[in-house]
Amino acid sequence: MGGAVEPDSRSFIAALRGVANLAERERGKQAETGLVKVESLRRVMEIEATSKLGDITALDAFLASALVDSYANCGSLEDARRVASKMEPRHSIAALNALVSGYAENGESRLAVELYRWMRESYPELLDARTMLAGLKACGSLAALETVREIHAEISRAGVLSSSSSSSSRSPSSSSDGGALATSLIDAYGRCIISRGPKGLQSPE
Repeated sequence: MGGAVEPDSRSFIAALRGVANLAERERGKQAETGLVKVESLRRVMEIEATSKLGDITALDAFLASALVDSYANCGSLEDARRVASKMEPRHSIAALNALVSGYAENGESRLAVELYRWMRESYPELLDARTMLAGLKACGSLAALETVREIHAEISRAGVLSSSSSSSSRSPSSSSDGGALATSLIDAYGRCIISRGPKGLQSPE
């Protein structure tokens, strides 16, 4: 008989996806930090403990990202920050993207925008479509017009939108990212119009 098979990162990520389904159905409980989904949070903590994240390496960046996302979904931004801080940013832009989204989804849009700006200033070469999507989600909630315009300019420089509409060969993911970015841009500008009024979108003289 062979020995027991040790679970790997993919096993833990699959388990976290299962918890995500539970979290969608669970009613949160009000805490000082906001709405917390206690049972789902307990399960995420168990998965993290079993995964020995303390020994995490760059190869486990996907697991770190999944944990950040899971903690944020459960309402525990403190744990999400803790996990993201364990990773060297160059090896886990995905975890930082998840943290930006987590901030935005939990009503911490200002922190989300600040983190996005730090990422842009510190590691501009690492920003990808998902970083921009996370940033736009935060800007839309905060009606941060100037940052929306900055992200719009970055998207234009990267050519993501034009590549999504091009008839030339491309990967399905780039097409999907372009469509999602276009939708998010429209939504972010729309929120700014609602917040500021149409004149608020005009550039200063």
